[in-house]
Amino acid sequence: MTEASIPDRPTSRVVSTQGPISRRESLAVLAFCAAGSVAAIVVSWQHGAMLNYGDAVAHLHIARRVFDSHQPRLTQLGSVWLPLPHVLLIPFVQFYSWWASGIAGIIPSALAYLAACAGLYRLSRRWLPWPCAVLALAFFATNPNLLYLQTTAMTEPLFLCEMIWIALWLVEWRAALDDDLEHLSNAGFVSGHDFSRAEKAEKQRASKAAETLDSYSGKRQGTTSVVPQMQQNKRRALQAAEKGLNPGQTDEKHTSGAKARVDSVAFVPGINPWPTA
Repeated sequence: MTEASIPDRPTSRVVSTQGPISRRESLAVLAFCAAGSVAAIVVSWQHGAMLNYGDAVAHLHIARRVFDSHQPRLTQLGSVWLPLPHVLLIPFVQFYSWWASGIAGIIPSALAYLAACAGLYRLSRRWLPWPCAVLALAFFATNPNLLYLQTTAMTEPLFLCEMIWIALWLVEWRAALDDDLEHLSNAGFVSGHDFSRAEKAEKQRASKAAETLDSYSGKRQGTTSVVPQMQQNKRRALQAAEKGLNPGQTDEKHTSGAKARVDSVAFVPGINPWPTA
């Protein structure tokens, strides 16, 4: 097979224009986001705003009820919210002061905020140069509402973190899949001759099997051949379909004058499988 006979292979739809993120770049992103997170926590602490939302208080209570209630058990997680945020809060609400002041909600929310920032920057760097990726990260990381929510027990930072990393991993999985398909297509072009030889051998074996079946059916003396009967039934079914009839229904006249129905699978002449009148 020459190079001229090889058709053009499709390229990957998910193309990354940037190389992998360096360790120094990753540490710089985390340091920038951590500084913003700490600053927001200090401001929220000074103004006593960590428990302003009623939902934040409810999240802390639900996590605390798992081990501090009349019936401490995991069934205390049941509520209108999914249990993951409360499960993450359980290790921190065990300290009474952390639970009462709202500090227990800061730790998982702040970690989710940092993970979301890192994932967004990593996703942006797949198509953008680092200055543009930094700008996209700045718009996300300096959002005042998000900075405040990551100082409480609210579930929005965790939700954003999950959505960003799901999108990132989906893009990376698709890129890896495209790379694997390109390798497989290259292998297919190399071994295409062997595949064609195998397909030819399969056709030869199938042809020999059909000839053997025909010769066997032709040698049967005094009996109706099975293969011609099956072909006849198939032909009748196709004719019925072309005329808009049900499978097994034909326009042939029965001895009683009604339309006859024949069994397209195992029709026996002279026997009507369904009553016609």
